[in-house]
Amino acid sequence: MRNYTVDRRAGLCGLAVSPYGNGLLGIVALGLFAFGLYSFLEAAYRRINT
Repeated sequence: MRNYTVDRRAGLCGLAVSPYGNGLLGIVALGLFAFGLYSFLEAAYRRINT
């Protein structure tokens, strides 16, 4: 069994402190927001033929 230690530079914290990290996190957040908006609009206006 391997013993893993948790480092502060792991995951999103590591990305945030890296160069261009805040910009990359902003792009990811914007993409998630846009996908959520797209999904909501598709659900609201989709026609289902039965």
